Amino acid sequence: MSEFESRARTFSALAGTREPTDQTRSRTAAPGKTPGYPFSHPRLRRWLLHSATSIFFLATGAELLTGWWALLEGPRAWSACREALQHPAFVVYHTALLAMTLWFGGRTYFVLFARTQPARIGPFRRHPLWVFPPLLGALWIGTTGVLVSILWGVAQ
Repeated sequence: MSEFESRARTFSALAGTREPTDQTRSRTAAPGKTPGYPFSHPRLRRWLLHSATSIFFLATGAELLTGWWALLEGPRAWSACREALQHPAFVVYHTALLAMTLWFGGRTYFVLFARTQPARIGPFRRHPLWVFPPLLGALWIGTTGVLVSILWGVAQ
């Protein structure tokens, strides 16, 4: 027995620990990815989709910056930008973006927001979780109605 092994045995005896056994198998499973990882898990799939919408929101932000730049350039650049947005690819993109925005908003504000509320807000207890989705839905519909009426009045 080497000096290192004898010191290790002495230390383990003094510390009250067991000596390592000669087990060939562990009680836990070997680490490995499940088949279809990461898309086989519905929660992770929803989270990845929720996060992937940011790419499209970033592209839309770049599109808005391009439109504002064209607006600053003058009426000819602005009309060219508006004509470019009438291309069928942009129409399909904006339709898909509307669907993504509705899904993102519904998931964020009706599902995730309700779960992150603290149990107490000052001296008041939190409302039950089933109260949040209808309340937030009413606020969302009301805000959308106000914005649409303002924009409709501006467009007329």
